[in-house]
Amino acid sequence: MKNDRILVIDDEPFFLDMLGNILSKKGYEVKLTSSLEDALQFLKTEKFELIFLDDSLKNVSGTSAIHRIKETTKYGDIIVITSLDDVALVPQFIKEGVADFVLKPYKTEEIELVIDKILKQKNIEKEKEVLLFENIEFIELLSLYRRIVRLLTIWEHDRLKDALLDEIMQCTFGQGALYYGLRNEEDRHFVCELYKGIVDPAMAKKTVPREAIESPDINFFIQQRELNIPLKLDEKNYGFVKVVEPFLQDGFGEKEFNKAYLVCEFVSYALENAKRLELLQRCAVKDENTHAYYWDILRDFVRKEINKSLRYDRKLSIIGINIENISELRKNYGELPVKDAVVEFSNTVNSVIRDSDWFVEVRDGEHLIFLTETDYFGAIMAIRRIRQALIGKGLIKGSRDVGELLINMAAVGLPVHGTTLEELLKVLRARLLISRNSIYYKLDVNKNNFSHLCDEILVMGAADKRFGEGIYFWEQSEEKHFFEVLSLLLKDIKINDKRRGVFYAGTFDGKKIDFIDERLGFADLSTKIYLFFSQNKDAFEEPGIVSVRVKEGDSELKFLLYLNEHYSFMCLHKDSSYFESSDALLVESLINKLQIEYYLQWQL
Repeated sequence: MKNDRILVIDDEPFFLDMLGNILSKKGYEVKLTSSLEDALQFLKTEKFELIFLDDSLKNVSGTSAIHRIKETTKYGDIIVITSLDDVALVPQFIKEGVADFVLKPYKTEEIELVIDKILKQKNIEKEKEVLLFENIEFIELLSLYRRIVRLLTIWEHDRLKDALLDEIMQCTFGQGALYYGLRNEEDRHFVCELYKGIVDPAMAKKTVPREAIESPDINFFIQQRELNIPLKLDEKNYGFVKVVEPFLQDGFGEKEFNKAYLVCEFVSYALENAKRLELLQRCAVKDENTHAYYWDILRDFVRKEINKSLRYDRKLSIIGINIENISELRKNYGELPVKDAVVEFSNTVNSVIRDSDWFVEVRDGEHLIFLTETDYFGAIMAIRRIRQALIGKGLIKGSRDVGELLINMAAVGLPVHGTTLEELLKVLRARLLISRNSIYYKLDVNKNNFSHLCDEILVMGAADKRFGEGIYFWEQSEEKHFFEVLSLLLKDIKINDKRRGVFYAGTFDGKKIDFIDERLGFADLSTKIYLFFSQNKDAFEEPGIVSVRVKEGDSELKFLLYLNEHYSFMCLHKDSSYFESSDALLVESLINKLQIEYYLQWQL
């Protein structure tokens, strides 16, 4: 190829110009120099296909010159210029890696022959490299397609996502990967559902706006230390995969993104198929009237979900819902009216929970709800929504009266209440048993406000000394007993600072808060503390504690409500009457009353 560049190094001007003229006439781009040092500078910044080197340069041997050129550049073949007197050194030069030699004085035919031979060999090697590279790329692509086919055979959502992250890390040479999805199709932010490899946990907690993945900004998708690969099928967006920490020294590039994009494009079809299969399976295991899943069919599936939640550090909780009086209702009103009431009850529950949750009928009158991606406190809030939705539902009209389903609910969470299905159900049944006997059912919770409910509880205890039995305790005591219990619980909250919960106490004077030990410090606790004040609210200020001004008429009552992941507790005091209990249903109901009346929110 006549446009090839050639460097000539010779300190004899006659031969330097002579060789330069010969090469220029043949159409080569030639650079001439009489100095090895100048030649080395050229080689640092420019590329030459051939380097003609005189073996008798001043102050440097031919062997040394060859070494210095090879140390400076890996590109370009060396042709030694020698004379008949030095031709014996040629074998040594060949050992040092020179391509060929020519003799002085030059013969044009000999120079052309040497150049053609070397350049033809270089072209052959280039073609071999191109063919080899194309062959390697083909093999890599074939291997990638085979791995994609294996992904398409996975029908389970979580296994598919897990395998997808492994494949993305392999094809991009990334050390960590995260799967972001939408919990509901109307959500505006993606959340991390799964991550593997070297990933900063703080990154997994961050949400990503939906607009980011839908934007055309290439800088979001391809970054040196991060790739974001969308999962889309037609116009439907399933989420995206983020891959981080590249093994490659130069980081991620367009090549790695294209391979990952190809994988995600195929896996989007697999995700859609997995979703359709899941819907089909759900339809096959549901009661056609109540839309509740059959427990015998779903039990093994639930065990797998619990194991996956533990493996991937996901939240999962269970709500137990029992219809306590279903047998009695059948005796009084007959089978058909009760069946209609149960169908209305089931449809109401299904309308409250999400599509990803599972409403299950264990046996007659006994139901479970499995809440995915929801912890214990989330389950308590779900109970609150279900109770609200069930008001006025499930009524049975008789000839002389109206019957009502007596609904009893309790909740447990993974892993605080157990790590197996059997452990969780054991704790749940114990809580349902306590809840069934709760004095909650003796109170008119919907009509009375918080203060009246507390007064009613104290009156009930004073009238019935049996409150001293079981989970309820009532006595006559001084106010100082209430404050002793209050101080002990605040110290317990401080000691167990990672235990999530809510704590409500009142009512106090902001200038008389002797029970608060300021040395403890209540900032950065996992339990949210609310104190209620009847006067001087602004005089109290403590980081980590929310102060609330009580309404008129609520100032004489002393109350304490504490709910955490492990237990619940409450105590009341008014006019020397003292009451305490660990009834979770009663504590949750009174907390809900406070939240509604004072416009408070769960802050956990």
